[in-house]
Amino acid sequence: MPKKSYDEMTDQEKVEYHEGMQRAEKAENVGKGMQKAGGAMVGIGCLMTLFITIPIILLVLFLL
Repeated sequence: MPKKSYDEMTDQEKVEYHEGMQRAEKAENVGKGMQKAGGAMVGIGCLMTLFITIPIILLVLFLL
């Protein structure tokens, strides 16, 4: 089915188009939020590596 231009759409198709665009915007906002949360998790993982894993490895090396 070929795409119609906006002017060629019926009123029902225009409503469906706008609903789809709203869903797409919501999904994009959710994706941005998830990306922001993921960035924070990366920071937490880095801090855990610095303050927990590395000192444990150093302790084990010095005790052996």
